[in-house]
Amino acid sequence: MSERVNRRAALRAGALGIAAGLTGCSARTLGAGQTFQSQLDEVRSETERYTDPRTAMEDGFRPSGPVAPGQGWHSVNEEHVRSAAEEGLSHTNPQVVTYDTDMKLAAVEWAVPADAVGGRLDLFADDDADATEHWHALDPRTAVLANGDGDPTPPGDLSFDAMTTNDNWAAVVPPADLLDGVEVALEWGRLDTGGPGSGDPRVVDIATTPELQTLHAWVHRENPEGVFHGTHPEVAGGGGENHH
Repeated sequence: MSERVNRRAALRAGALGIAAGLTGCSARTLGAGQTFQSQLDEVRSETERYTDPRTAMEDGFRPSGPVAPGQGWHSVNEEHVRSAAEEGLSHTNPQVVTYDTDMKLAAVEWAVPADAVGGRLDLFADDDADATEHWHALDPRTAVLANGDGDPTPPGDLSFDAMTTNDNWAAVVPPADLLDGVEVALEWGRLDTGGPGSGDPRVVDIATTPELQTLHAWVHRENPEGVFHGTHPEVAGGGGENHH
């Protein structure tokens, strides 16, 4: 499918990525007496209100790409990205919340540019716990949002339903240099593809993210593979470690 791109936003924080300018990332000092379980409980309590994904959107979380195998939908909060840049990472302030394909809250995620990580990231008091933080790399990519009805709606005016329709999304790895007026072939509703597809949606937003270091915590849906495992075998068809 050929589609003429009419809008571009590159390396920006918020809806489709994490700020490339985030440097010197670190974890904030753990509170006195905190245990691994108490930290997980805090994360769960702080994000429980996002059981309704519309509430998450009202609080600044915005869908950021097509459904990822084994992980589901990801919504990124720009303010939480800025907070991490200014104050360091906090276990109670994840940058991302994730949902399964039924839009049920599943996990939270912390995400930082790989080149901003100066050393080992350590958010949880898990030294004596039966779990280990599993930070993993997310390759650079370009995410594209389309509007299925062909209407050139500004991205900020798109409805929740439009932004959570998988066929309105595509993602390309490695990143594609999509300039105004350039025709590109994309397979809508798919992650990690760049080949021919079908249909004729109108592209309304494009953004590229750098390589990221990410950590999932399955605090809202128990994961038999472990709370920090990169994917869930029962979410969005399961999947391998680096499908996100």
